[in-house]
Amino acid sequence: MMIFLLQVICAVLPAIVLAYLLYGRGVGVSIPGKKLMGALGWGLVASTIILIICIFSDVIPDSDGTYMSEFLGGAFPEELVKMLVMLFLIYRYQCKRTLDVLMVCGCVGLGFAGLENVLYIAPDPDWISTAFVRALGSVPGHFTYAMIMGFFIDKALNHSSELKSKVMYFLFAFSVPVLMHWANNAFIEIIKPELDSLFITMFVLSILPIIYVVFAFKYIKKLRAKTEESTLSNHRSWRQTIDVVLGKIKDL
Repeated sequence: MMIFLLQVICAVLPAIVLAYLLYGRGVGVSIPGKKLMGALGWGLVASTIILIICIFSDVIPDSDGTYMSEFLGGAFPEELVKMLVMLFLIYRYQCKRTLDVLMVCGCVGLGFAGLENVLYIAPDPDWISTAFVRALGSVPGHFTYAMIMGFFIDKALNHSSELKSKVMYFLFAFSVPVLMHWANNAFIEIIKPELDSLFITMFVLSILPIIYVVFAFKYIKKLRAKTEESTLSNHRSWRQTIDVVLGKIKDL
């Protein structure tokens, strides 16, 4: 029992750390912390849906070491379920700002990654090394896919008016994370066993996802700064308006 608890802690800790860092970068977001916690929970729900489909149906094929099975058995259904959950939450929380959308999507991705990590680590005899590799690769990867998906969803919903551009952004929101996820899975299952290069393996599995996370955090911080600047300028404009009104009253 103690071993299982330790496995669960090691599995969810990377997602919790990234969620904490994400929340710190997104201070000023208009969505309350409770709702962001709810988004983490909905990420768990998305992962549970995939698990149930895998167990009780033949819709998602088992991986047999081919590119198509990695696509249909992993990247496509997982990103589809996550995107549906994200769209539901964005509509439910009425996210109108890019910062809000990205925070929600990031939390969904981390919730999904946390439960998936438990499912991979718990039954593995060599669970310590698996937990280490997934903490540096899979969890940042899911976070990256979610942030990219959120970026294009925000473009479609809040920054485009024409139907053609909305459709294009929605296609990007789904296809780009799917292709990235597929490429990562294919590398792990098909390409990696044929490689002798430790550097390429570490770069793809660990360094590349971490680089994506760093850029995502920098982008979130930049958005927060713009939001704060916009809020301050609005306050100044209101004060200026009040001063003008008071000046006219004095003239009377």
